[in-house]
Amino acid sequence: MAKNPMRDIITPEGVSLGVRLADRGTRGAALALDLFFIFLAVIALLLLVLLYYVAFDEEAGSIGIVLLFLGMFFLRSCYFIYFELKWNGRTPGKRICGIRVIDRHGRPLESKAIISRNLLRELEIFIPMGLLASETTSQASALVTLLLLAWSGVFLLLPFFNKDRLRAGDLVAGTLVIEAPKAVLDHDMSRQYRSEAYRFTPQQLDAYGIHELQVLEGALRKSDPQTLADIAFRIARKIQWPDEVREPEAFLKAYYAQLRALLENKMLFGIRRKDKFDKKA
Repeated sequence: MAKNPMRDIITPEGVSLGVRLADRGTRGAALALDLFFIFLAVIALLLLVLLYYVAFDEEAGSIGIVLLFLGMFFLRSCYFIYFELKWNGRTPGKRICGIRVIDRHGRPLESKAIISRNLLRELEIFIPMGLLASETTSQASALVTLLLLAWSGVFLLLPFFNKDRLRAGDLVAGTLVIEAPKAVLDHDMSRQYRSEAYRFTPQQLDAYGIHELQVLEGALRKSDPQTLADIAFRIARKIQWPDEVREPEAFLKAYYAQLRALLENKMLFGIRRKDKFDKKA
């Protein structure tokens, strides 16, 4: 089976990182899983409304029906936004399928991008499907149904007609869906990267944040000598490293381990630095 195509993402640091586009079928499977989870949540909500109806009178049950519809709207509108914000571009379905959303320009994934790409899903799927479900058997219903199916079809087929497999929400938000294999660098491996040959001061480590740590992790996973040399040169210049970096990979592994330890230690005290531009930390 042919692998999915690669794309080069140029980070704000000027580093080119290769990412592999998510397969259309995998994206569809992730969406199906997420819709299934939403369906289960709606069933649970319906059971609660039925219990509410049994426990109280009919008028209270009518209120429960209203709450059911409000809950369904809230679930379908906020499910994707909540999880992509919480899990850095992943929903439960995306997590299971091993894909994630990133910024197309290599920047940290912003909340406004996540919100806009998911609100557009209302226009792509939920509005036409809702209208189809509510269609009556009038003389105009066949034509209306055809138009609604065409409406959904245009949006659903859009990823097949552009090289980056972007849906309308991705085009608007400036995002990309990529493969996100299980991280190679775990806590044990990061401990292996600790080296006495390179010791960095807190001030030198404080030059970067979580986003840059993730970029560095991706570069170490890719292990391209030229990329590593380029990143090592940029970091050394940024932190004013006094010596020439003769072993870029060893230098970066040591910096990665020490930066990760510093950031994790700060997070224990509720201090979270998103990137090098975040001065709150």
